[in-house]
Amino acid sequence: MKRFSFLLTLAVAMLMVACGKSSKNEARFLDNLGIDVDQVQMLKDTIDVKIDTTLFHLNNEQGKALLGGIVPEWAEDTIDVEGVASIVAFKTLDNGVSIAFLWQEWGDGGSMYICSYDKDGKFADGMEFINWQALNQSSMEEESSFFLNWEERCGGNFTNDGFTIHRIYKGMRTDSEMTDFVPQWTIDKTYTYKVDDKGMMTLGDVQLTQVGKVPADVLTLDDLRDLAKIPASDKTVIDKLNQKAGAKEVIHADEDSKIFSEVENAIGTIFERNPLGMLQWMINHPGEQSSLNRFIEKADGFGVMDRERFDKAVEKLSDEAGRAYLRNLTKDWFKSERMTEDGFMDESYYDDAISDVVYDEEGNPV
Repeated sequence: MKRFSFLLTLAVAMLMVACGKSSKNEARFLDNLGIDVDQVQMLKDTIDVKIDTTLFHLNNEQGKALLGGIVPEWAEDTIDVEGVASIVAFKTLDNGVSIAFLWQEWGDGGSMYICSYDKDGKFADGMEFINWQALNQSSMEEESSFFLNWEERCGGNFTNDGFTIHRIYKGMRTDSEMTDFVPQWTIDKTYTYKVDDKGMMTLGDVQLTQVGKVPADVLTLDDLRDLAKIPASDKTVIDKLNQKAGAKEVIHADEDSKIFSEVENAIGTIFERNPLGMLQWMINHPGEQSSLNRFIEKADGFGVMDRERFDKAVEKLSDEAGRAYLRNLTKDWFKSERMTEDGFMDESYYDDAISDVVYDEEGNPV
């Protein structure tokens, strides 16, 4: 009995030492950046990450170190974006790789970025989960007594070789007083990620469960938005977008639809993270080999590719024929009816496009 008691005491002591070392390692990573660890949630096995007013707001130096590899704005030295990004939660895995959950505000909403850092604290990989916690209300239709709301919630768990993210996305009907929420449909997804000892992340299985009749356009949009959840290190993301853009629902989408806009946004994100890689892919997939040309040809600053950045990237290419092909592909940029005479976006065009969506009494678009 004494021997058992001694071994038990020794085991507890060793566990406390190990936990102490882990905490110190986590704190050191953040301390080196001047981050107050008392304001950062240190995760254990469960990923229960909340967005609230107690978050530690990042300055430019901290934002560049933590988000510069995944959000182009933070990688630039010439702009001041201090105060719009925060570190929410943090964990160091058994292999020494660190995982940070970072909230980036975008207008009235924001995105959660899940980023990894190698044993030296250098950015390794990352992906984006838009609407980590969100309740979005649509416009109430004329002569109707209900609103349609979209609720989204994310959480998850750490595993032996990475982590899983569980996401629930609901469409709900409610009255004008917001007193009664009636679920119309639910998309339930689980994303499984593996993290190697260098911090590179890989998205494995995505398990999907549907409850109720999910509108077809909602499923298409949700599938397109999953592209952001693919780690930035995955160079096949352009091929995956090309495949999704070739689906019937996307091919037949109008230029003023949310589906069309979502493909444009995906193109823009990929381009921002890897401009030369995106341009080379475009050169290597001319004509019918690319389902993206339809969207690229219509690009006009509508959440797609910045003209100045695009031109600078084109000039870096050594392939003269490739440069000529890209210039021809984009010759009609900024000539769209979406633009005003002075070259700025006509915001009423986008507002009108969104307001055209009408829902029936069951909350389905008609």
